[in-house]
Amino acid sequence: MEPGAFVVRTSAEGNDPDSVRAQYTQAWAMFKDAARYREDELVALFADIARSPAGRMDEQTHARLFDERFGDPESYHRAMLRRR
Repeated sequence: MEPGAFVVRTSAEGNDPDSVRAQYTQAWAMFKDAARYREDELVALFADIARSPAGRMDEQTHARLFDERFGDPESYHRAMLRRR
């Protein structure tokens, strides 16, 4: 799954256990990396989300907020892999 598409995902796609497990693993890896290496940006992203209007956030807004704090998702993903 492309990192850009993954950033806006709010639930796992499909019902295949292996696919869901892979998506969960990717989500956990990105969150753990952000918490360890980009804590200030992660806290700021959560604050941005908390200030957003109540209800479901559309994909474009979610992607824009991520981009503002972390930059391009693909670039972030490549940097994350280099840290491993």
